[in-house]
Amino acid sequence: RRAEAEGEYLVSLAVPPGDDLEPVRRRIERDHSETDIGEEAVDTRLTDALDRLRRVLGDYETVPENGLVALVGVVDGDDVEYVFDDLPSAVSEPLYEHGNEFAVEPLDTAVGADAAFGLLVVETEEAVLGRYEGGAVETLGTVDGNVPGKARSARGSEDQFDRRRDEEKAEFFDEVAAEAERRFLGDDPVDGVALGGTEVTV
Repeated sequence: RRAEAEGEYLVSLAVPPGDDLEPVRRRIERDHSETDIGEEAVDTRLTDALDRLRRVLGDYETVPENGLVALVGVVDGDDVEYVFDDLPSAVSEPLYEHGNEFAVEPLDTAVGADAAFGLLVVETEEAVLGRYEGGAVETLGTVDGNVPGKARSARGSEDQFDRRRDEEKAEFFDEVAAEAERRFLGDDPVDGVALGGTEVTV
């Protein structure tokens, strides 16, 4: 909701359940070809966002049970991609547009005011767990990791160091999974989970 861009290259897509993805793909292909004409005046950020959206849709043969919402673009110089394919209730209206903000209205309708989401940010040093409900975020806890950095140890061989590092990572991720299960699937389960962190850790 808070994402903003300098130009109109944040792309929002909502597809209700039961809709055919092929017309959606064709429209995105047409818009992509119109922006990718090799002129310097064309802002490549919209072309890149449409290209990313094409890749997102490539993961789906049909629309998920409650619809699909995808928000892609460049925010503060970073490529962002938010895909919602396991919504608690159905997307009601189709939407496809680009602007300097994401159109989040389809999510407001599909998620509803009573939905709760687990938040999990994972990096090699630490994982943070939270809960989003009723417009507020509550921090639930952290899991500390002891994964050594990529620098090689002076003691032992490189293979031993890599093996130990892999073991530490596996143990850390197991701890994070157990804590996420306890926090998100316990007595008051969440409707979904949002993951954040580096691409590798996510």
